[in-house]
Amino acid sequence: MNDPNLLSYLPDNVNLTGITREFLLSVLFYGNREKYLQLYEEYKNIQIQKNTSGNRKFTAMIMEETKELLKQYNPIDL
Repeated sequence: MNDPNLLSYLPDNVNLTGITREFLLSVLFYGNREKYLQLYEEYKNIQIQKNTSGNRKFTAMIMEETKELLKQYNPIDL
């Protein structure tokens, strides 16, 4: 991200492949919590898509009568 604040936690000219993921996430969490939470939210959404649709979006065509029935649907709490 070239964020000077976050880069200050890392040694100069460091090879990022040699640093653990956990350390980088810790730096991001404590250095820029807002960015960390944003990226974490994106990660959760990707995981949900993978688990439910194989990372694909589907479109369903339904008849007008069915749309009206769905609008009138009232769930019953048991």
